[in-house]
Amino acid sequence: MTDAGHVLVVDDDEMLARTIADVLEMHGYEATTASNGARALAIAREMQPSVALVDLRLPDMDGLDLASRLHADAHEMQVVILTGNASVETAIRALRDENCEYLIKPVEPDALVRTLRAADDRRRLRSTEEALQRSRDLVRAVFEASPLPIVVYNEHDRISLWNPSAARLFGWDASEVIGRTRLDVFADSTESVSTQVAEARAGKSFVGIEVRHRAKDGHLLDLRKTLAPVPGSDGTVLSVLAVYEDVTERRRMDQELRDAQRLDQIGRLAGGVAHDFNNLLTVIMTQSELALQDATLAPDAREAFSDVYAAAKAGSDLTRQLLTFARRNPVEMTAVDLNALIQGTERLFSKLVGDRVSMRLALSPDAGTAQADRSQLEQVLANFLVNARDAMPDGGTITVSTRRHREPRGGDPSLEGREWVAVAVEDQGTGIPDDVRQRMFEPFFTTKPRGKGTGLGLATCYGIVQGLGGIIVVDSQWGAGSTFTVYLPRIADAGSAAVVEEPSAPRGGAGVVLVVDDQPAIRAVSARVLKREGFVVHTAETGGAAVDIVTALADAPLDVVIIDVNLPDGDGRDFAQQIRAIRPGVALLLASGAPETLSQVTDGTPILEKPFSVGTLAAQVRAAMERRERA
Repeated sequence: MTDAGHVLVVDDDEMLARTIADVLEMHGYEATTASNGARALAIAREMQPSVALVDLRLPDMDGLDLASRLHADAHEMQVVILTGNASVETAIRALRDENCEYLIKPVEPDALVRTLRAADDRRRLRSTEEALQRSRDLVRAVFEASPLPIVVYNEHDRISLWNPSAARLFGWDASEVIGRTRLDVFADSTESVSTQVAEARAGKSFVGIEVRHRAKDGHLLDLRKTLAPVPGSDGTVLSVLAVYEDVTERRRMDQELRDAQRLDQIGRLAGGVAHDFNNLLTVIMTQSELALQDATLAPDAREAFSDVYAAAKAGSDLTRQLLTFARRNPVEMTAVDLNALIQGTERLFSKLVGDRVSMRLALSPDAGTAQADRSQLEQVLANFLVNARDAMPDGGTITVSTRRHREPRGGDPSLEGREWVAVAVEDQGTGIPDDVRQRMFEPFFTTKPRGKGTGLGLATCYGIVQGLGGIIVVDSQWGAGSTFTVYLPRIADAGSAAVVEEPSAPRGGAGVVLVVDDQPAIRAVSARVLKREGFVVHTAETGGAAVDIVTALADAPLDVVIIDVNLPDGDGRDFAQQIRAIRPGVALLLASGAPETLSQVTDGTPILEKPFSVGTLAAQVRAAMERRERA
């Protein structure tokens, strides 16, 4: 007995067919008979025999035709043609089909079995070969379709395989690199890479090696590489498989994220410093004002206090501008006079562009006003100025100009139909190539070296200007400088901003105020100002102490509580809610020198922003009392 398969015997002589089937079953085969071609095809489709014994002459078709149809249904099936009328033509027809064998009746049982076993062996061999070919085709398809670049180095360190992904990544077609050595293609390979390849030939694998290779066009790629030995049929390692992953973009994004985190940390630091600095400026400004209100002050002392006040006011402006660049100021849409904005920031901007570059202002008196956030516009101008400075490494002049603009009919369609305030920053630098101009406002696109630019500056400027309903126009030619012009919708002049009159003498407050601040100087100067205005003043250093005082004054008058947002024992906003619960009718003022906390006040509580002046403090307290009386 053997592991022989299923045989289909097709002969119109049913007795002969049965005899052959009996012989085959004696030798371990399973046999089924059919008396014509149609029946044979039906049985073959159902039972899928491995070999068919077919009589050459059948009542309904020629045996060779039946063999062809059997092969069409199952190409692995082997066919043995039986005939008692042999001819050269018939033999040739049978032998042309590699799946056919030819036997002449009568045939000896042993010869028949030997022929069937040989046919079955051929079927198995062919099946194995076809499975192997399918496996090879699959491997080739996977190799070709792999999204990861795959390279194989042979025993001579020459490239033997190079898939399409490798071609796309490195820029060389397979025809350009097959047969070349690894160092011919990757001339920038380090000694450590060569050592790793040699160790891979010794059977060691490497996963996630960090490497850098230069592509065909010269640009550097950050890559993660996996090396693995490829053993031959005898187990000897001849080839090395290298699979690459391009992490260039990921590295760039990681760097951008680190830069953004660093900027955020700088912003947080600036916000923290601003809070403490604004506390100091509050004391300096208010004490200077109080001194200036003293009619007996000597002229020299008055001049000195005026200088102190002016310096403190300049420090306040500088702090606000620095916070703007650190993006810690809340957005506040107001009518902004562009000329006044530029003049107010000229000194800071001059320091920003450095000593090698001079800044010239050409401001048109009728340029006008735009509805915008002052801090955001300063951010846009600062970005344009820094780019202009960088475009003039040998120095030069930057011109900042403004004008009133109405686009003529037939001009730029995006500017027609309304009046604009135009602000232009012009440099004498290298200019901008056309290919860079097409991408300059894309997020993360930068021409600066790694670590010198985030690629977010111009994209942020574009977003700010678009959000204000404006546009940015860039006029530049390579080698002839650049001009960035911002067009913002012009609004009716709002007139001069209202100025709070500084009180020159006490006006009388007739109220009770609680000042809560952890800085003794702030408490002292606030109390001094308010007492001069006729208020009764209590002070507290912490939120907890403030709650205790409010509780103790349950039956006593209390009109206004001024509470700092940043207190040593918690958030002033939380303590304000506790105070409101104890004394529902009390008026609250939240004070802060950290601008980012002010944007988080959403319940309508009035805000006293540090540094404040004498007049501002008194006016805010009176306004709070008026609101309390109207409620």
